[in-house]
Amino acid sequence: MHSCLILLALPFPSRPIHQHPDPGAGSFGTYPHPVRSALHNFQSLSEARPDTFIRYESPTHLYASRLALATLLDVPLDTCVFVQNATLGINTILRNLVYEPGDVIVYFDTIYGACEKTIASILETNSNVSAKKVAGYDFPCEHGEIVERFVEAVRGLQKDGLKAKVAVFDTICAMPGVRFPFERLTEECRRLGILSCIDGAHGIGQIPLDLGKLDPDFFVSNCHKSVIPVNPSVFPYPSPSGLRRPWTFPLSSPLLSSPLLSSPLLSSPFPITYPSPSANHLSPFPHPRP
Repeated sequence: MHSCLILLALPFPSRPIHQHPDPGAGSFGTYPHPVRSALHNFQSLSEARPDTFIRYESPTHLYASRLALATLLDVPLDTCVFVQNATLGINTILRNLVYEPGDVIVYFDTIYGACEKTIASILETNSNVSAKKVAGYDFPCEHGEIVERFVEAVRGLQKDGLKAKVAVFDTICAMPGVRFPFERLTEECRRLGILSCIDGAHGIGQIPLDLGKLDPDFFVSNCHKSVIPVNPSVFPYPSPSGLRRPWTFPLSSPLLSSPLLSSPLLSSPFPITYPSPSANHLSPFPHPRP
């Protein structure tokens, strides 16, 4: 509710046909005039001296943005990094996991289409892993029914001698827009020994989120939908022990080798490897300061 009030109070760029602002930013998001002005300022700084901006100035701006989100969500700063969008975040997590024979990716019938295709792609390229879709629930339904279907699916896998490696589920389903019982599912994952991977694309700015209290293994959310920064702006919340290597997609020069990853001088590899995995324009990510 507070996010909606903020959106309505800020001036948005008008459109030739639709003169009214669109606070329900939907898939792609939008931003008000003050944010657009900040974006143009960062773009000007980047275009004026690209090397200086990317190598020396952008890390300070990215740090401020990561700090703002880490504070908002109550997570350690070193676990909060940016990627281009939520789909890339889910890909980064699932493709960095090490799968052993008998491992299963568990997901729900209402999963976002791109995430389901990602799982299908992993199955085609990794013979160790299979997938289990949790179905049998129809909206509207009680949250307890969804959780019950999940536990039944996991128990069924165990009876077949398989292991649920990771469970992928939403904060709010994209289609239809229904709040999912992600808190209870995270608790069940912890109890059952399953990695929890939350697709919170429709999360931050729409519903209260305290990741310090929730403590999932992985969390990805889009900022451009309801927090009104420039599209795109996304952060994954990774468990330090959940990923074998913090590989980005695509891979690039900041990638650290295994000996460096285990160095006691490195508190977390994520802030080093994720600022710019390739030739990206970093102007959408800095945190505008008043």
